[in-house]
Amino acid sequence: MQFQHNHELVKNSLDQIITTLQASFIESSSSVYWLSVDFRMLIASTGVKHTEAQKAAKYLIDSLVNKLHANETLLVSSFYFSFPQTGKFSPSSSEVQTGVFGGLLLEHFHKHRIKQPFYSFLVFGKAEPELTNKYISRSTGPNSIFEWVVKSKTELICVGHHYVKSLTSVHHAEHCANVQYRYEKTFKGTLDLKGTTPKDIEAHFYVRDLEKCDFSSLTIQGDRAFRERGLLRTHLVSTLRRPLLIHCINHYPIHLLMFEDLKLGGSCYVDYFGPTKKLHQVITGKTADELYQKELKEKSN
Repeated sequence: MQFQHNHELVKNSLDQIITTLQASFIESSSSVYWLSVDFRMLIASTGVKHTEAQKAAKYLIDSLVNKLHANETLLVSSFYFSFPQTGKFSPSSSEVQTGVFGGLLLEHFHKHRIKQPFYSFLVFGKAEPELTNKYISRSTGPNSIFEWVVKSKTELICVGHHYVKSLTSVHHAEHCANVQYRYEKTFKGTLDLKGTTPKDIEAHFYVRDLEKCDFSSLTIQGDRAFRERGLLRTHLVSTLRRPLLIHCINHYPIHLLMFEDLKLGGSCYVDYFGPTKKLHQVITGKTADELYQKELKEKSN
C-alpha cells in the first residue's frame, strides 16, 4: 500500500507498530484480541496525512488479520450509544461513537459488525460467524456480549492511550455484582439490516442511577494493583516521530478481581462519584490521559 506523503517513512512507522502488536498477540495467553487505537496519536507518531487516515486504518487491520491463526479472533470496538434516542440500530450505517479507528473501518467492514445496539464490535477471524450471525440483546451481565468477552479471556491491547479508557468491562463487573448505583434498563426499537424489513428488538443496558452516579470506572488503586500483580504489559515504540505506548491486559483475571471486590461491597478496584458521593479515586478520561503521558515520559527517558 502506498502513502502519498513520505510514503516509505509512513509505511515503516506503521509496520513498526504492527510488528509490536503481532508480538503482543504472541505474548498473550489468549486467542482473542481487542485492539483499541487512539488514531490522533497514531497520526502524530507516524506522519499519516489526515486525508489518508482511512487507508492507514485499513492497512493496519489488514496486516494484523492476515497474520491471525485459525483459532484467533480480532475485535475493534464500534460502540453506538444513540439507540435510546434514534430507536434503531443499523450495523452498516449507525455511526461508531467510540473513536475514529472503528469509524474509519466501518465503511469497509460493516458486514463484520456485531448486531448489538450499544456495545457492537467489528469481528475478524474465528469468532466472526458466531458473533455476527445472531442478535445479542444484552450489553453486560448474563448472556451479554461482555460476558463473551470476559469468558473468552480477551486481551485488551491499547495503542496510544491508557487502557482504562477502553475498560468497558468495568460495567460488566458492576452488573454481575449488582451494584446499588446502576440498574438494567430495557430499550425498544428496530434492527435495520440492508435489504430486509426492519425487525422489532429489545436491547438491555446497565444505566447509571442519575441520583447517585455521574461516572464510574477503575480506581487509581485498581490500576496500581493490576500493575503490581503483573497483569499489565507495556511496550514502548520509541523509533517513531513521537513515541507511543501500547498497553496489554487480559479481561479475565481483572474481571475476577473487580467482581469479587464489588460483591463484598468494596471500592478498591472500581468506584463511582455523583451527587451524594464526592470523594473517590476514580480514573476519569482526563486522569487517564495524564497517567498515560506521565508513563510515556518516564519510559522514554
